[in-house]
Amino acid sequence: MGVVHHDNRHTTTSQGDSGFGEVMRHKLLHIMVAFVFVYVGTEVTVGGWIVTFIIDERGGGAEAGYVSSGFFGGTF
Repeated sequence: MGVVHHDNRHTTTSQGDSGFGEVMRHKLLHIMVAFVFVYVGTEVTVGGWIVTFIIDERGGGAEAGYVSSGFFGGTF
């Protein structure tokens, strides 16, 4: 078996940007970040709203918190 040599030098673009700057120029990255931001915001909003709904509209008691736990447990 031969010996494998790795070149550990970091490369930069012609403008001197780092790899991070190059990644940040991808439009798909911004679309994915916006989707995750909206998805997580919606998930947390619904998880909190459902407990309020159970307590106020359905007459739920202290056990209403279990509904939220089940909701978030089911998202995994």
